[in-house]
Amino acid sequence: MNLEYDKKQTIRGVARNAKNGAVVVADDIAIYILGLECWPDEVYGKKITVTGILRKRKIIPDPINEKGEICTGCWGEQDILEDAKWKIAKNES
Repeated sequence: MNLEYDKKQTIRGVARNAKNGAVVVADDIAIYILGLECWPDEVYGKKITVTGILRKRKIIPDPINEKGEICTGCWGEQDILEDAKWKIAKNES
């Protein structure tokens, strides 16, 4: 998959939920849908097409707390889609 950041992109993948929100999983890459906590039941697990502005941004805290202890989190920035619009893929029932 060829990702172009800061541009409108259409991603085809599967609607999944992650600890930090809804994602579309395509080619083993999880792209967060900004502002969506989880997919509605009728969308979750289905093949979808999502269009939005692809960005790379830090939305998950680093996996270390204020005491320096390891905790849940993620190093680096995450791939996100802003202003996302989605639909279930036509070959899905």
